[in-house]
Amino acid sequence: MLYQEKLKDLNRALMMLALAAALIFLGAFSTMKVEAEEPTTVTDYTQFVNAIDAGKTNIVLGDNIVLSNDVEISSNLILDLNGKTIKYMSYQLIIGSDVTIKDSSSEKSGKIDGCGNISVEVGSYDRFIIVIRDLGKLTLESGTIESQTDGIYITDKASMIVKGGKIKASSYGISARDNSYVEISGGTVEASNNAIQSHENTYLYVKGGNVKTRNMYAFYIRGKALISDVTVETTTYGGIVVNETGSLTIEGGNVKAKRIALYIWGYADIKGGSFVAETDTVFVANYHTAYVKEDMLVIEDGLIEATGDGAAIKMNRYAGATIKGGTIKALYSDVDQKTGGIGIEVNDRSFVTINGGTIKSCFNAISGND
Repeated sequence: MLYQEKLKDLNRALMMLALAAALIFLGAFSTMKVEAEEPTTVTDYTQFVNAIDAGKTNIVLGDNIVLSNDVEISSNLILDLNGKTIKYMSYQLIIGSDVTIKDSSSEKSGKIDGCGNISVEVGSYDRFIIVIRDLGKLTLESGTIESQTDGIYITDKASMIVKGGKIKASSYGISARDNSYVEISGGTVEASNNAIQSHENTYLYVKGGNVKTRNMYAFYIRGKALISDVTVETTTYGGIVVNETGSLTIEGGNVKAKRIALYIWGYADIKGGSFVAETDTVFVANYHTAYVKEDMLVIEDGLIEATGDGAAIKMNRYAGATIKGGTIKALYSDVDQKTGGIGIEVNDRSFVTINGGTIKSCFNAISGND
C-alpha cells in the first residue's frame, strides 16, 4: 500500500510538472510577438491571399470574403475580422505560425464561417475548418469561428488559446492531438458533439470561459488537464469524461449536466467547484482491469449534487475512490418529498474510503451491492 500511495503521488506530481512544462513552452513561444505594422485592408479573396503570401502581419477585412481554395498561413499575423465574414465550403485555413484573430467592430459580428468536407467520417481531419500544425499557435480574442461540420484541429505540438469570442460547431468543436496544448480563459465553445476533446499526450488548461454541448460531452479528456474555473452546460447528456488514459485536476468552476456531470475511467482529483446533474452526477467505472484501481477519484473539496432519483456518486466495476472533504448531496427530487437520490452508490466490487467531508441524502447516504 505504501508503495502504491507513493506511486500515485509521483504520478500526480509528474502530471503537474508536464502541465508546467507546457505553460513554460507556450510562454517562450508567445514572446515571439508580431511586430506592429500599418494594417493592410483586403476586400476579396485574391487580395487576402496576396497579403498573406507577402508576409503582411496586420490584415483587416474591408468586406466579406469567400475562399476558393485552402489558405495556408506560415507567417505571424493579426487578422482583424472588422465585423466582416470569411466564408468557405470544403476548404481549410491551415495555420503554422503565430496567428491572432480578433474583431474590432463595435458589434463584434465578425465571423469565420466554414464547412469542411462532408463526404468523410465525422471527426476526420478534412471535416475541420481550421487546422493548426507545425508548432503553430492560434489565439482567439474576439469574433466568431463557426463550422457547419467540425471546428478546430490542433496537432504537431501546436497550440490554441481562447481568450474571448465564440467557437461554434455542428459536430466537434476543438480536437487536440500529438503533444498539442489548449488554454481557455474566456469566450464560449459550443458544439453538438464533444465541444473540446484532448487526445493522449496533450495538455489542456482551462481557467475561465463557457463550454456548451447539445448531444455529447463538453470535455472528453484522454491527456492531462487542469481546470481552475469554467462554466459547463449540457442539454441532453454529460459534462466531462476522463478517459482511461486521462488525468484531470479540477480546482473550481461549475458543471451542470442532464446526466453524468463527471464520468471517470482514468483519474480525477476534485479540489473545488460544483458538479450538478439529475442522476449519477459523478460516475466512476474501471472497464479495463479485473482488479480494483485505487483512487480513480479523489475528492478534497467542492460540491457534488444529484437533483433527481439517482446517485450523487456511483462507483462501478473495480473502481476506487477516496473522499477527504467536500459536500455530497442527494435530496428530494419532488415537492411531495416521495422520491430522491442516494449519496454514494457502490457496486461491482468497488470501494470508497471516507476520511472527511459531508454527505446529505434524503434516503441512503451510502448504498452498496456486491
